[in-house]
Amino acid sequence: MNFSSKPTLRQFAIALSCLAPLWACASDDANSGTNQFDGDRLKLYVAIPHFAKHIPKDINDPDANKRYCGPANSKLSAFKDGGDTILVRFIEIEPDGAQACGDTPIVKLGVQYAIPKSMLTDDYDVRRTGATFGALVIPFKFRIGADKPVSSSSTVAPYVGWRTGVLSSYGITLTPYFSAGLGLVPVTDPASGGTETKSALSTAAGLVLRSSKSDAFQFGIAFGKDFLDKQSKLQDPSVNKPWISVFIGLTSNGN
Repeated sequence: MNFSSKPTLRQFAIALSCLAPLWACASDDANSGTNQFDGDRLKLYVAIPHFAKHIPKDINDPDANKRYCGPANSKLSAFKDGGDTILVRFIEIEPDGAQACGDTPIVKLGVQYAIPKSMLTDDYDVRRTGATFGALVIPFKFRIGADKPVSSSSTVAPYVGWRTGVLSSYGITLTPYFSAGLGLVPVTDPASGGTETKSALSTAAGLVLRSSKSDAFQFGIAFGKDFLDKQSKLQDPSVNKPWISVFIGLTSNGN
């Protein structure tokens, strides 16, 4: 797609509609197969009466089958994700939320508990926050202020982010992130009109939104800049422009 002048709003909309997916495969993405809770902080919006003391297998404890209740609005830390079971410890127990626990004994501070992972992901209302990381792939970019704004300039880079609790009560997860890595940037020679692909340091910051209505749905936006050598920037000034990339749709593992 060629643009002969500064991009208009209509051109910007067309460019966004033809951008290939901004794809993020995160360590906490339910579709990635690595949905790890290690190090995450959790807040219980409802009481959960299914916590069991974590007791080593070689220790005979009469309380091994006893269940404890985590009151609503209590906070806990997940320190080991064993796949089907998560080990946690409570860091704040909300006494006002204990009424909903009924006759089930309340959890205590300083005690390790185990709970089935599905209880936290599928069965109960829980807010989850914590660091996340993964791979970011950006195949197309819209260069802001460039004469030819749409560029097939690809970036493949690791990213780190923070899964926030903002809007979690609405079933929405927001993850701001930062990424830096190798970018391949087409540089145009004004004399010959030819294009040469050159390596660059590509940096980006953005936001990924996911919805609990569908694990496969995501919205992603990235703002970034590519850093090339001085000669390339003199040869093609457009490569020095900041860029934006947007994706709305399904992840690669969606149905």
